[in-house]
Amino acid sequence: MIWWHLIVAASLFPSYWFSRGTVGGRDLDYVKATVVVVDVNRRSRTATKVLEDSGEIRRLLNFFPHVGEGLDSGVTSPWAAGVKITLRRQDGSELQILVDDEMTVWHEGKGERRVRSGLREYIRKLFAGAEFSK
Repeated sequence: MIWWHLIVAASLFPSYWFSRGTVGGRDLDYVKATVVVVDVNRRSRTATKVLEDSGEIRRLLNFFPHVGEGLDSGVTSPWAAGVKITLRRQDGSELQILVDDEMTVWHEGKGERRVRSGLREYIRKLFAGAEFSK
């Protein structure tokens, strides 16, 4: 019976459910993601993509478990970022994610965590044909 009430509520307010969305069961309040990839051979060259589609932002964030929760892993290693992601929230505040060159670990300033598999392929498709600039 409760499921029927949830279905009715979702049908009455579809723009709320789909404009915000969820990642891992959490509300998604990010409205923009700027992804910068650094050329690993020439560190001064970068390519940038801006994502504003909520579905595409959800796909990107699924690679980063517990993003935005401020968890501290207690583990830090010295590595140069190969990918820099800046997430803008609805209220204008931002969160920055740094990913290593190998695209295996990430952090948001409080220790590193493992990236979910498939990020390298996702980034490769996202930046297919992209021009790197200085």
